[in-house]
Amino acid sequence: DMGLSKADKRFPKKGTILSILSKSINTSKPIKAIIAEDYPQFMTYENEILQMGIAYQTQKKDMNVMDYDDLLVKFLELLHANPDIKETFKNHYDYIMVDEYQDTNMIQAMIIQSVTNNNENILVVGDDSQSIYSFRGAHYENIMKFPDLYPAAKIIKLEQNYRSTQPILDLTNALIAKAKNSYSKTLFTENDDTSKPVLVECESDNAQSKFICKKVLQLREEGVDLKKIAVLIRSGWHSNDLEIELKSH
Repeated sequence: DMGLSKADKRFPKKGTILSILSKSINTSKPIKAIIAEDYPQFMTYENEILQMGIAYQTQKKDMNVMDYDDLLVKFLELLHANPDIKETFKNHYDYIMVDEYQDTNMIQAMIIQSVTNNNENILVVGDDSQSIYSFRGAHYENIMKFPDLYPAAKIIKLEQNYRSTQPILDLTNALIAKAKNSYSKTLFTENDDTSKPVLVECESDNAQSKFICKKVLQLREEGVDLKKIAVLIRSGWHSNDLEIELKSH
């Protein structure tokens, strides 16, 4: 009990606190820095969150349990503190393969490096343009620095796209070309189409939902089957307003 009123709704929820503690571990940054950078609205409760972090670690030790972050950190500590165990792992795995490498954090990259054998039989697959998990500690520089860590590495670019049409890829290529740090690549496809993507700016979520409904109705009038129309959304909860608008139509 930290003397916090239950009526005080400004105090972060347990999921948020866990995210703060987890990001601190995965980025090797102090909790104070994580709050300042990503959760400035909770800076008032910095000391309380620090106390909860200490209490959480103590409770886990008392209960003899570990969370996912502990599994990563403790395993890396085990490898660094015990060269013989590290060698056992290196000799055990002939090949290491990692998918979605752009979403690894520093601890994961160090673990991978620690168990890769002396022949450097390692293959990673990833897209430097698709790193979306920085909010939970992903360090996209891992994929950029990979050839420095493994100088004999061969880079194979997968530039043919089977999902999109060329006008969509032309837009994508133009955006990727502006990236400060990236591998140069030009995406192409054999799916020919002259229809260009359209960027529509809406003043609110509801205005966007209404525009989508209007567009769907327009396409239906033009003879497009409703089953052929899809709305792609980055995150599930973004569809809340649209679902209400679709139902009302």
